[in-house]
Amino acid sequence: MQDRGTAVLGAAALFAKLVAAHIEKFELDLKGKLARFERDAGGIQSARPPASPRVEMVDLARGAGIVGMVIYHIGWDLYFFGISSVDVTSNLAWVIFARVVAGTFLVLVGVGLVLAYDRGLKWKDYLWRLTVIGGAAALVSGATYALFPEQFVYFGILHAIVAVSVLSLPFIVAPIAVVFAVAALLPFLPTLLASDAYDARFVAWIGLAANPPASVDFVPILPWFSLTLLGVGGARWALRSQIYARLSQQHFSGRFAKALQWTGRKSLAIYLLHQPILLGVLYAAIR
Repeated sequence: MQDRGTAVLGAAALFAKLVAAHIEKFELDLKGKLARFERDAGGIQSARPPASPRVEMVDLARGAGIVGMVIYHIGWDLYFFGISSVDVTSNLAWVIFARVVAGTFLVLVGVGLVLAYDRGLKWKDYLWRLTVIGGAAALVSGATYALFPEQFVYFGILHAIVAVSVLSLPFIVAPIAVVFAVAALLPFLPTLLASDAYDARFVAWIGLAANPPASVDFVPILPWFSLTLLGVGGARWALRSQIYARLSQQHFSGRFAKALQWTGRKSLAIYLLHQPILLGVLYAAIR
């Protein structure tokens, strides 16, 4: 256990240091490149004028999701270090909890894309966010490969967010009935089309693998993309009705609500840094 804990702590510390040392420089370089791209392309952006105000409830939901993810990882870490006997990867309550958390993020991806399009989608910001999240997904894959080479994250929640953010674009303008119809169909495809031909990691991420390779975090396109489409369809419907207008007028002033909103706005940074910190604290506590 001590050797494993030492390896985990070392990898966690290295991961945290890598994120802290390079993410700011990476973002600045990327923003500069995308600014030049937008300028050279003539400032490509949606023709829609800004319309929808920010809805605080979206930030609250995203904040609640990241808190839920931290709670799940605390449970995972406690089991990993032998402090808890509850295996969160097989315990039914924990499995349901983890899927609800992941589903929340994927629904919010669809909601966020629709709101961004309604305000006037800026391709510079869109591409910058995709690249940052994609880079973070690569870091997660690399770190987990160092720790768990047989179960590393080859397509986790961050990978899925990047993929569904691209796949959702046509559905932002498609008929709403089509969006909901596709969302209803997708969950059945893994059962109808599953095949061992998709078992290799380079295709298992589609979601049609009969026996997908083991991973500590696996969020394939199918059936999870259906949740993003529900977010797209729901947000578009809310914008057409009075629901969005009413939600945008709701403001939350309590400390807890403000903390959740802040957490929601900083969700990516928290996602990247919380596990190395948790692993380091727990390892130090059991030594």
